[in-house]
Amino acid sequence: MNVHGIYETSSTMQTFSSRREYQSYLQTEAGASGSFFGFYAGVKSAYGMSSSSNQQTNLAVFDFDILRYEIFKDEVKPQDLSRAFLHEFVSLPESYFQPGAAIKFSK
Repeated sequence: MNVHGIYETSSTMQTFSSRREYQSYLQTEAGASGSFFGFYAGVKSAYGMSSSSNQQTNLAVFDFDILRYEIFKDEVKPQDLSRAFLHEFVSLPESYFQPGAAIKFSK
């Protein structure tokens, strides 16, 4: 059986210039509406406390999502195996082929 992995990636970056903006973003992402106290501690620790009025603190959140799809082929012919695939297969650790390894490495 030959496995081909296909990857779909996406990334987003959010910048915040105030705690209120960051808290609102967290509430939206978590699906919570109007819950102030639940996010206050997280916002405070991520954003920090500033008592000086001449400092500007910004926070950025960078999200990177990777979706992996695998395609399995039941009938494998020699021309289906690429040199890169064979090199990676030979480079697998010996523990990959031991009894019970299929369950261990499928997680």
